[in-house]
Amino acid sequence: MSSDKLTLIQALQADLKGRRRKVSVLGHDVWVSPFTVEEENLLSEREPKAGAARYVEILIMKCTDESGAPVFSRNDKDLLINGVPSDHLSRLVDAITGPAIAAQAKN
Repeated sequence: MSSDKLTLIQALQADLKGRRRKVSVLGHDVWVSPFTVEEENLLSEREPKAGAARYVEILIMKCTDESGAPVFSRNDKDLLINGVPSDHLSRLVDAITGPAIAAQAKN
């Protein structure tokens, strides 16, 4: 029985790594991946209420370049909230929080 759980853990870890993907925004490649439970907890601590600040915190936490360096910082927060078109940001948030690509393909 414990070997089944280990196999499931390995499959879940592989799924997380496999769901890292590139999203192009205005000619810039941004890499995103889904939240882990710990990251969701951290998001809830930083921005407990729904709204623009929580939306932008998702981007700050999860958008990286190909090497894994953050694309946005907390210094960008006000500009992300008030100074850029939301449609580009929505594509990034959807890629982070939406269903797995495989699940989307089935629908």
